[in-house]
Amino acid sequence: MNCRILSTLFVRSNGEICCEDDTGAGISLSRVYLSEFWSICDVFNNDKYWHIRKSLAKMVSPWKDICINCALFNSGEQLVDNLKNKQIKMIHIETSLNCNLLCPLCVSLYERNHRPGPLLMDLKVFERVLTSCSENDFTVELIDFGGNGEPLSNPIFSDFVRLARSIMPETKLVLVTNGNYDYKNSLKDQFLDVVMVSCDGLYQNNYEKYRIHGSVSQALQFMADAKSSKQLRQPYVVWKYILFEFNDSYEELVRAQEKAMELGVDEIKFIITHTKYRSKRFSIENTQEIPLILPIANVTSTEKLKRINKIGKPLNSNDSRVTRFLENTYCVIDKIYVSDYFVTVQGWAMGKGGQNMEGISVYCDDQLIGEANLGLSRPDVLSAYPELKNDKSGFTLTKRIFNPLNSPRKIMLELITDKGIIEKFPVLYVFE
Repeated sequence: MNCRILSTLFVRSNGEICCEDDTGAGISLSRVYLSEFWSICDVFNNDKYWHIRKSLAKMVSPWKDICINCALFNSGEQLVDNLKNKQIKMIHIETSLNCNLLCPLCVSLYERNHRPGPLLMDLKVFERVLTSCSENDFTVELIDFGGNGEPLSNPIFSDFVRLARSIMPETKLVLVTNGNYDYKNSLKDQFLDVVMVSCDGLYQNNYEKYRIHGSVSQALQFMADAKSSKQLRQPYVVWKYILFEFNDSYEELVRAQEKAMELGVDEIKFIITHTKYRSKRFSIENTQEIPLILPIANVTSTEKLKRINKIGKPLNSNDSRVTRFLENTYCVIDKIYVSDYFVTVQGWAMGKGGQNMEGISVYCDDQLIGEANLGLSRPDVLSAYPELKNDKSGFTLTKRIFNPLNSPRKIMLELITDKGIIEKFPVLYVFE
């Protein structure tokens, strides 16, 4: 039993530290104070954090009625407490609770009316968090500027980026935004590593049905400006496209991919959702029917649909990661997991010369499950194998299964190289 709260830190605009940005946000764990005596170590070792640790170690939900509905709580994962090792995978920073849009399913308006202020984070709060982490030798992999508001609605957003670069120059900085802003004015001379723009549709009449008061042309321009910026480093730009019943036509999905290529976007991610207005044409059961015509396009789902019940472990091994260097290909399965009869396989593969795969078929006990989506960004693989010059070797498959994955089960990948050579990668997995 695991929860990523023991690997992350979520700080709201008012300095409150909450359990996470889902139903767990109703659990207040602590608060950031500007006093020089305030320490992040005191937070991570307070009574509530120890309650979380002790509960998970006993295979018990820390807050039964809340955890059961939280997309970030996984009963099938092994407990990992990165905080004890002074490792923070992500600091989630809500620079603002304000927003310029009125998306009907967003909690921002409700939060503004019911949550204690301030609505804009004080830069000194952010500085105190980073300084305390640094002073206490915590490593921070990623800072995510997001939350329940629009980060760019804080008029000094670029100062947050500047501060993060000065205190933690090696930490990856990610912005999640609706993109209804001017990129240059928002970032000034600062740069981000990843910019994710939530833009659900290509045509204004469909886009504005959810992104109320939003301008699709402005969001598209934001992405284009991010890729053409003259900053020290251009960001990796992701177009996040939630599939609703009013923006899921084949024609619009194809044209969106073509538009993404025109803009220079690095990735367009179609999101299967479980919420109101969700697509009736596409679901987790038929993702293979979504028309992916370009390698920059892929499909994923909301965290709740990906919630893990069981992780596959290779027979006679405690490590879920499996590496095979075959005659013509490199292949790594990072994770196989099951959630409510949906099986997901994630990993990366490429030819010995860095070539992309032509196809990857996934089999379970010799029965074809489906074809994996290819071409996903994997900068970590590029960093490990720079000589292969391939940062898009990732693959994923999420598929509905109609029988539980009892143990052991043989999962096999059938890899097809760019020259049509087929190599097989079988692994016996235990799902418990």
